[in-house]
Amino acid sequence: MKRPRRQDDHAWSQLHLSHATEGDLSRRQRRRFDGHLARCPQCRRGLQSLEALVRALTRLHDAPAPGVREDIYIHLRDRILNAPPPPGLSG
Repeated sequence: MKRPRRQDDHAWSQLHLSHATEGDLSRRQRRRFDGHLARCPQCRRGLQSLEALVRALTRLHDAPAPGVREDIYIHLRDRILNAPPPPGLSG
C-alpha cells in the first residue's frame, strides 16, 4: 500500500539534507527522503549543492591550487577546520 504524501515532507527533507549526505538516515527515513526528492527539484538542488560542498571541503587537505600562496592557503584551511559549528549544528 502506497503511503500518501505528507504535507510536511518538504520541511522534513530540508532539515535532513545533511543526514542524507552523511548516510545517517534509517531505511524508513531514506525512503521518505528519496520519495520527496523524486518530486522536489528544490530539494534535489539542495542535496547536490551540499554534496558539492562536502567534496570541496574534503579537498582542503590537498595542496593549494597553482598561484595561491601556501601560507594563505594554510591559514584559511586552519580557520575553516577549527571554526566552531554554526548555532544549532553543534550536536
